[in-house]
Amino acid sequence: MTVIGALALYPGVAPFGGGSYGGNPSCCVCRVPRSQVDRYGRIVYTNAVTCSVTMIDHAGDSIIESGAYGNFDSQHVDPALPSGKEGKPTVAVPEFPLAWPTGAGASGRYIYVLDTYNERILRADKTWAAQATAEVE
Repeated sequence: MTVIGALALYPGVAPFGGGSYGGNPSCCVCRVPRSQVDRYGRIVYTNAVTCSVTMIDHAGDSIIESGAYGNFDSQHVDPALPSGKEGKPTVAVPEFPLAWPTGAGASGRYIYVLDTYNERILRADKTWAAQATAEVE
């Protein structure tokens, strides 16, 4: 596929399929990702396939990408499995658990993610750490 006249391309945005509701076996993708551009030109968007949320700057550079699959089944502890004998869940709980995120927005202090399958809105604090420092002359 060729795109003509685009100012920027943002790969990694994926929709959430809506099939099987009400006995309908279709693969509707009517729940398209919702994103936001803040007053500094940063874009925050979701990817339902990777269960993640990303924030990029106005130049397209990644500021943060976080999230991994995690939902109610992450709470199940099977005592017959080695992880269960240690009291750990069968499906590991990631630090930033999401299941089919379909929308994201940001305020000055937080990033909000509509986590459709988990039936919640997740609020994450923006925390930053320097990766490198350099002298400016």
